[in-house]
Amino acid sequence: MPQVFLEYTANISLPEPPPEFLKKLNKLLGDCETFKLESVKSRARKLEEYCSGDGAAGKGFVYLCCMIMPGRSDALKQGVQDLLLTFLSEYITPHNPQLTLHFAVHFVELNEYQVLIHE
Repeated sequence: MPQVFLEYTANISLPEPPPEFLKKLNKLLGDCETFKLESVKSRARKLEEYCSGDGAAGKGFVYLCCMIMPGRSDALKQGVQDLLLTFLSEYITPHNPQLTLHFAVHFVELNEYQVLIHE
């Protein structure tokens, strides 16, 4: 598993094309003790239609949802969540000094009834 969904507002400049950015994100997760690189699946979506706060210009946000299978400790999930949040913030913020950015990382733990895997 995990399945990673990255959404970012259209006014944000990623430091490199999305496929390259996602490879770095996948490697970061693959380097964690709990995930195998070959099992990480990610995708990115640039949001053209969005509203942040009152809709004033100069704001942007990045939202990452990471869906994982159950069985990992809360401490491990919190550690990975912190790692992802730090990665996003440190990697994206320097390329967007004109924006007020907000970052969110959301973990969703699936149960066996929510997932059917066919290989």
